[in-house]
Amino acid sequence: MRHGRRSSGSGLLLRDSLRLRHGASLWHGGALGVRPAGLVRASGQRGAHRTVSTPSLRYLPSMLQDDRKAPRKFSFDAAYYRKYYQNPRTRVADPESCAALADFVFAYLKLLEVPVARVLDIGCGVGLWRREVLRIHPAARYVGVEKSEYACRKYGWEQGCLTTYRPAADFDLVVCQGVLQYLDDDEADEAIRNLPRLAPVALYLEILTLEDWERNCNRETTDGQVYLRPVSWYRK
Repeated sequence: MRHGRRSSGSGLLLRDSLRLRHGASLWHGGALGVRPAGLVRASGQRGAHRTVSTPSLRYLPSMLQDDRKAPRKFSFDAAYYRKYYQNPRTRVADPESCAALADFVFAYLKLLEVPVARVLDIGCGVGLWRREVLRIHPAARYVGVEKSEYACRKYGWEQGCLTTYRPAADFDLVVCQGVLQYLDDDEADEAIRNLPRLAPVALYLEILTLEDWERNCNRETTDGQVYLRPVSWYRK
């Protein structure tokens, strides 16, 4: 699972218990059956809902696919991580942009008076969020979960998959960044249904959509083939 596929206009949508919308969003509230009205929708302790826009972030593209159900094989091995995380010319994420994003997310949660003691990063990659969580909330517990056997061995993450992961305890914030586009339709549907179980309080969710590919992508930097779905699919 991946971390760091960024867009300049990302969002969230709910389907049944949860669906995604164009791009990336921060969601907070008492029930995951509420449809966010904008890029960020949250309810504070007093139940007030606010909608704001996320700052512009570099969005990294993937290759367009017509058949969303065609099987793909993703190799999240050492070569993958060298290319997409360690090489400054080809990496899909960098510490500076992750720090800016984390500042935004945690500032918004602070505004809503949401305490942050436990953070789950599902599809954590190299763990860029770990440094930011401990920088902003030094006493918080960060849990990184990753599908890649290589990343788990190298960085010490817990191995798991978004479709089936079940935590032993609740988290105050769940980060799911650039993961769902690596799942076929059935897997993505299952993963989306699992997200409410993982994120009872707050969720930062980011995904590459077909509209992002057409409008927002930096096509010179890509992480390979993924399942590009239109916004309408996530609205069903």
